Amino acid sequence: SLGAMLFMMDFVDYPWACTVRGSCPHFDYAQRYGLRRLLGMKRLQRFGGQLMSEVISKDFLAVLEALLHFAPARRACLGGCRD
Repeated sequence: SLGAMLFMMDFVDYPWACTVRGSCPHFDYAQRYGLRRLLGMKRLQRFGGQLMSEVISKDFLAVLEALLHFAPARRACLGGCRD
């Protein structure tokens, strides 16, 4: 997805390893509590281990939250979205 690609470009890391419930603790956490809280606990492997939430702008976080929304009907898209 575009959201996952932008996440990887910014953090040089995946948001989660797998999107199958129960297979990835990061995915399960984000699905339950939201991306914002996940980034508040997930550390960057580089830049001294800072929390991801400390280095992301509020605007870019809002874009990622919209693009990575777990409900497909509520997920943002570019251009003409189709059902």
